[in-house]
Formats: sequence, C-alpha cells, structure tokens
Amino acid sequence: MKHLYIYLLFTLMCCPIVRADQSTSDAVGDTGSITLTRIYGKAQELDRLGQHQAATIQYKKAIGINPNFVDFYIGLCKCAIEQKSWSDVSMCAQNIFRLDPALKPDYTIDYGEALYHLGKYDEAESNLKTALTYIDKNITSEKLHKEIQAKTDKEQMAITKKIQESQMTNPPIATTQPQAPFNQIAQPVTTSQPNTENTNSTNAEASNGFHTKKRSSEDAQSIVNKYRLSFESALKSECILLAQYEGYVKNDDIRFNHPPQANYHIKKFLKGPPLNPSLPVRYDFHIPKETDAPPNWKFSADKMPKPGSLWIIFIENAVPKHGMYETYEGSYGRQEANDDNLNKIYDLIDKSSGQ
Repeated sequence: MKHLYIYLLFTLMCCPIVRADQSTSDAVGDTGSITLTRIYGKAQELDRLGQHQAATIQYKKAIGINPNFVDFYIGLCKCAIEQKSWSDVSMCAQNIFRLDPALKPDYTIDYGEALYHLGKYDEAESNLKTALTYIDKNITSEKLHKEIQAKTDKEQMAITKKIQESQMTNPPIATTQPQAPFNQIAQPVTTSQPNTENTNSTNAEASNGFHTKKRSSEDAQSIVNKYRLSFESALKSECILLAQYEGYVKNDDIRFNHPPQANYHIKKFLKGPPLNPSLPVRYDFHIPKETDAPPNWKFSADKMPKPGSLWIIFIENAVPKHGMYETYEGSYGRQEANDDNLNKIYDLIDKSSGQ
C-alpha cells in the first residue's frame, strides 16, 4: 500500500499543471514562439474586425521579434493597403519577395502602386508592367512554388548522384573519426533555393486569401493607366510647352483612328529643346490602348478645341512623324491650360529640376 501511495504521489508530481485560463493560444504554432503566436493571433483578430491601425501595431511588434516570418509582412501589407500607408506597403512587399520569391505574382501590383504613390515613377512603371505580365500569362504563386521546388529537387538529385558516383570511384580515406552514414550528409544550399528558414507561409487563412485578394488583369491595367495617365508620368516627355490652338487641316477622311493635323502656336517652353513656334500636332481622339471607336462615332468640327484656347502639350519625342508631332499617350498629351493644371505642372517641373 505504501508503495502504491508513493507511486501515485510521484505520478502527480510529474503531471503538467494546467491553469484555468490556459487556452489554445498558448500553442507554439507556426511562429515557433508562444509569445509570437499570441501577438499574431491578436493582429489577425483586429484585422478581421477592421481595426487596421491597431492590427498594424501588433504586426509590427511581431516583426520586431522575428523579421523572417513572411506571414507577418503579408498581414501588415493588407492593413497598409487599407490605410493607404504606401511606405509600409513598399517595405512589406520587398520583405515578402526576400523571404518567398514565389509570392511575387501576388504582390508586385501592390508594390508598383506603392512606388507610384511614393513618387518613384520609373520603378512603379517597371513593376506594374511585370504585374500585368504575371496576370496575362497566368503566372501564380502556386505555380512558382511548384517550379522552385521541382528545380530544387532536380538539383538535389544531381548533387546526390554526383556524391554517390564520387564515393564509388574514390572510397573515403579512413580517419580517426567515424564517417557519417551517407543518408546523414547535409544537403548543400543552392542559389536557386529560396530562403525558407522561418519564412514558409503555413497560415491557412493566409493561403486561402485572408490577407490578400487576387488582382485581375482589369485591376492591374487600371493601376497602370492611373500611373501612365498622370502628369507625373507625362513629365518624362522630351518636350512640354504651352501652345494656342489655331485650327486643323480639313480633309474628307478624318476618322477615330485616322486623326487630322491640328495647328498650334507655341507661347512658352516649359521643358525640352526649342521648336518652331508653328507646331503641327497629330490630334489623336483616344489613348493608344482604346482603339475601338464609340458606337456611332463620327467626326465633326465640335470634336476639336476652341480656336484661341491655350493648352499644355506633352510631346514624348521631339521628332515629327509624317510632318506632325505625336503627343504623350495620344489624347492625354493635350491638357487644358487652366490654373489647376498649370500649378501642378510647374510644381512637378520645379521638383524634378531640383533632383
């Protein structure tokens, strides 16, 4: 009986003590830390409730503890987009690409949009074009993950085969230290293998789209257009000037995709080389991507500007084609010279000249 009492006492001493308030949130989870799992869970809950600012604080706290867990950046990126905090979106996207390159199809469009809002227009254009390529070619993160894994497996098989052949032709020299079994040889890291330490996104909600939504080709094109059809982008034109509209060359074959020559007189050069004051311009009725004429479209004189009106003309390349200068992005390259437009273009030119 005494022995039984001692056994029961020993058993009780060895049992873990479970607190009444202990919950499943104490599990280590995918983060590798109880503390991080709690912070991450709190961030996700706040995110679900639409409390993005509070969720942002928790995500950043988690990143401060472990900056190499990709799900933290995915969650923070979503909150940053909701709050239009573009510097955070940019930071998150760069870290997502660093930790899991296969996620680029999901976040390049967000990165490009962030760069646009941050005034990094050339980088924005490059990333937005890449985003369109991913969408048009149906390149997804799932496909890239599989391709990277297949490539890694193939390279590893080649390395293993090479080691096996080497061992067959060159038996290991006996040493005082025992040789490790072959199946315990550490696998070398190849340059094509992504960094996976503490980075794999294993959160079910993240993989199912809780943190991000798929952007369609229309979404991407809309953002690209927002960038392309902006004064910030048009500022790259070789020549920008103020010109007064005088009239157009009349003919019987003016169509939506066969515009007339419009004649302007230059009043002021804002940027670029001096041109002849008499400025012949191809008067496009649309931007390059919109080549389908509206239903029942027919040319008439009222589709031309009012004679004597003043315009900001963006000329992408200061070399005429067929005797006419082409404006930036077709019809967008002609903007009314009102106070708002003039103030904006002067401000952008001043800022660009100071860089």
